[in-house]
Amino acid sequence: MTINLDHLVLKLRNEPAMIAFYTDILGLEAERLEDYRSGRAPFPSIRINATTLIDLLPQNDPAETPTPNLDHFCMALDRQTWDAVYARLVEQGVEISGPHNLWGARGQGTSIYVKDPDGNGVELKTYDE
Repeated sequence: MTINLDHLVLKLRNEPAMIAFYTDILGLEAERLEDYRSGRAPFPSIRINATTLIDLLPQNDPAETPTPNLDHFCMALDRQTWDAVYARLVEQGVEISGPHNLWGARGQGTSIYVKDPDGNGVELKTYDE
């Protein structure tokens, strides 16, 4: 049996900050952003890899205070990418917890934790292979 992560859905409160965090700082690609902004798509997405997305679902009521619906999610990066993302996080002044040597889907690895602009926990892990 094969099970892979297909997508995550995060509640979107601050579109510019969220898009900038995931594209400019983490280096991921936005998809359907212009379609979303023009009303042709119900939400934008961030491409993690060829088979995994983060969908950014706008809140129906902007005054609503969202309750977190997950503690964090983890993205695994090769060491070179992890080092580059870590440097961008430091450069941008993003608060970082770690690095920590932690267990993950592929065994022990080095992880840092950050919060995106809407307060979602993001773990960035690299495995020393």
